[in-house]
Amino acid sequence: MRPYRALNRPVGRKFLHVCDAVLGDARCGADLANAAFQVATTSIRAAGSRSFICADAGALSKGDFAGGTLTWSSGGNAGQTAIIRSAKAHSDGVLVEVDRDLIDPPQEGDAFSAVVGCDKRKQTCAAKFDNLNNFRGFPYMPGETWVTAYPVGGDVHDGGSQSGG
Repeated sequence: MRPYRALNRPVGRKFLHVCDAVLGDARCGADLANAAFQVATTSIRAAGSRSFICADAGALSKGDFAGGTLTWSSGGNAGQTAIIRSAKAHSDGVLVEVDRDLIDPPQEGDAFSAVVGCDKRKQTCAAKFDNLNNFRGFPYMPGETWVTAYPVGGDVHDGGSQSGG
């Protein structure tokens, strides 16, 4: 190993408006084993190389699963995991789109389980997971435009929040 590679390694935290924790890890603390954060259902048919129609499992079509993970437990894709790009209500059930091409087109009855996703925003952490105490972002940190800002006559300069909250 070359000596300079040790200096090219990320160390410490990132200062971002959004959370830098991984959903469900020790820093996040969200309990993904909670039944409200997962669903198991079966596919009905393929709808493309990255999408399929599945049986409506209630919470799956509400949009909470976008960004979450999907793991196939039976069929030609058994054992494969993918990131859920979207899950929308469809006339036959729920249309699910994943981040990559499926190995095998899902057949009727292929089972999978899905775990919710997180968009890493403070509002989501509070409302969806009731986990604001473990939020690891900096939502009130000034953005890049703040550095170049200057006072303008007629503007309110009362020391209020830059984010409007």
